[in-house]
This record gives sequence, C-alpha cells and structure tokens, in this order.
Amino acid sequence: MSGLIGLLIDSLNPATALQGLADLLGTKSGASAAWAHMVAGGIFVTRWIWIRCVEAKCERWKSFLSIFFGVMLMPLGIGLDLILVKNK
Repeated sequence: MSGLIGLLIDSLNPATALQGLADLLGTKSGASAAWAHMVAGGIFVTRWIWIRCVEAKCERWKSFLSIFFGVMLMPLGIGLDLILVKNK
C-alpha cells in the first residue's frame, strides 16, 4: 500500500513521476498488480473484439487477426479491429 501512496505523491511532480512508477513496478506486489491489470485488460478487450466480429459477421481471417493481436498486443488488436471490422 505504501508503494501506491508513493506513486501518487511522485505523480504530482512530473519530474519524478516516471521514476516513481519504475520503483513501484520494481517490487513484487507492483509487478503482480501490473500483470493482473494487463491480463484482465486483455481478456475484456479480446472479448469485445470477438463480439464485434460475430455481430459484424466478418470474414474468418479478419476475426483471427483481430483476436490474436488482441491477446498478444492489445493496442495493435484494437487498431486492427477498428480497421478491419465494419459494424452494420
């Protein structure tokens, strides 16, 4: 908990914000929280991409690319989804 308080205090000063984040992620609890955030975000975003593909009845390869990159590299998956999948 003290790591989050330190991060909040450091984030108020732009000169120390990045170092505060690095210090927090350098701890076991900070790294665990970051991984949990990334995994949960990947699950929700990939599910959203999959639902959009099903609703739009898009081609299989477009669905595959969007979902694959949604899991592996979330920002790229979102971008591909927005480009390839046309909602009706």
